[in-house]
Amino acid sequence: MLRTYNYPLRPNKKQEKEILHLLQLCRHLYNGALEERRSAYKKLGKAITKYDQHKELTEVRAQDPEYGSVSVAILRSALDRLDKSYRAAFRRCKSKSGKPGFPRFRGRNRYRSFGFPTPTLNSGKVRVPNLGWVRFHEYRQLPEGAEVRYCNIIRRPTGKWIL
Repeated sequence: MLRTYNYPLRPNKKQEKEILHLLQLCRHLYNGALEERRSAYKKLGKAITKYDQHKELTEVRAQDPEYGSVSVAILRSALDRLDKSYRAAFRRCKSKSGKPGFPRFRGRNRYRSFGFPTPTLNSGKVRVPNLGWVRFHEYRQLPEGAEVRYCNIIRRPTGKWIL
């Protein structure tokens, strides 16, 4: 059985600034990938897959040092999120259940999270790519034998962070 656990994240000022920068980069990547998918379909009638965009991400990271300095796992989470939105929209179109809810461009207040696979946890700290060790409030222990596969960092509307 898969379970989700939420813990309050406690970044310091420098880490919080870097997390906000990572969110901004992910949001720009999401919006750019959405624009690419829309224009390719309108102009060429061709659908672009997330794997095509993962390949292009390698080229973008090689050309742009700002994206090159960020972990590829964090950037791929934005592309995976877009692909999930596309699949859900087309699933709703196919079943004709209400509005399809086509993916939209995200403003700075409408993109609040990013993720990364296989996090390293160590007594109230998590190792985040590009940030290092970030503290979190571990108010309950994970069950014995639990395996952490994926980690999301989410900014709540109150300005607090959740792991």
